[in-house]
Amino acid sequence: MTELDDTEKREIISALQGLTNTGTATNKLDIQVNRSQVYELESVVYGNRQKLYSERTYIEENRQLILKNYAASFSGNRFMANQNSEDIFRNRMAILKAVPAVDAVMTNFVESHLSQAQVDVIEHHAKLNGRVAAVNAKMAKINVLLSEVNTDIMEGNQEIVDWNAIHANINSLLLSGEVSIKDEGASSEENAARIANTSNRVRQIIESSNKNSAKYAQVLSMAEEQRLNIMTNGQDIHLRRLDIQKNHEVIASNALKVSAMILKGSIN
Repeated sequence: MTELDDTEKREIISALQGLTNTGTATNKLDIQVNRSQVYELESVVYGNRQKLYSERTYIEENRQLILKNYAASFSGNRFMANQNSEDIFRNRMAILKAVPAVDAVMTNFVESHLSQAQVDVIEHHAKLNGRVAAVNAKMAKINVLLSEVNTDIMEGNQEIVDWNAIHANINSLLLSGEVSIKDEGASSEENAARIANTSNRVRQIIESSNKNSAKYAQVLSMAEEQRLNIMTNGQDIHLRRLDIQKNHEVIASNALKVSAMILKGSIN
């Protein structure tokens, strides 16, 4: 083999250095592109986080408003309306019992009306029981969904804990000197591979972030629509309470008449 002279050696070294310098320059440019993409992506991801937690707060507010409506409707209006029903039946029974039973026909007339009034009340409560049973079934389904939500939240928390443990350990190893970034070695080829990997991950995260943004917009629109329905329900509950109170005024007025009737011992 012919030995290379000094001039040829210098030419080969210069060519190799040129290739290395070209690779380094390209990597430098790619790193700048990566840094720009990462900075922009960081703003998108953290912006999504801010929007999603704001959306979660909005949804939680809706849930609290729903629970407020539930309490007002079930514990408030339902109790008042049921009390009205009992008072109506009480008045009805007093009115019928006050009818003079001058013969067997009139006695049967009164007794049959008493039985009919009792059946009216029982039928009413039977229908209400059906509604309560249907609502209970829905509430049981809601509890299942809430349990699933809690499970999802717990899994997300575990993912955070695991990630923190891994990366806190990496920091500990770096600080202790057991592991050094320099141990990886450095070359243009390895740098290029790392840069390409980063670019690929950025593209994947951008795709994921776009999906998150779309979900945010869709869910927020749903939550806003729910808020309108919740507020409308709240207004309806208030108006229904006014109707219940009006019914009570009529029932109370009737009770006074029944009381006077009992005092007289007869009914017209």
